[in-house]
Amino acid sequence: MSIRTRIAIAVIALGLWSMVGGAVARADKAAGSPAPAASASGGGARDGGMIDGQIASVDYQRGFITVQSPARGKIDVQVLPSTNIQGRGNSYHGISDLNRGDHVHVFTSQSGNHYTAQIIQIL
Repeated sequence: MSIRTRIAIAVIALGLWSMVGGAVARADKAAGSPAPAASASGGGARDGGMIDGQIASVDYQRGFITVQSPARGKIDVQVLPSTNIQGRGNSYHGISDLNRGDHVHVFTSQSGNHYTAQIIQIL
């Protein structure tokens, strides 16, 4: 057998082996391989509720606001680039439009004691 024939057989065998291996992995996944369990400490994000209050401070560089809520006290909330910030008259804004003293409703998710803003309504 020539060297070219041996190389061609090796390439074909390697290709078939990788296709079969991928199919087996997909079949295992489809057959219901167990999903990773949630941690006992409840480490996943959950609904953090709505925070009604005034912005006490804005950290534009870190992407955080501190909201002073009559019902819940001072709460630090992370503002992500994906956070939907709504102003008066159905206008949309960025974190640079938030100012100390603004009255806001902040709809949050919570992971441990860390709050992340999903929607901020400037009132």
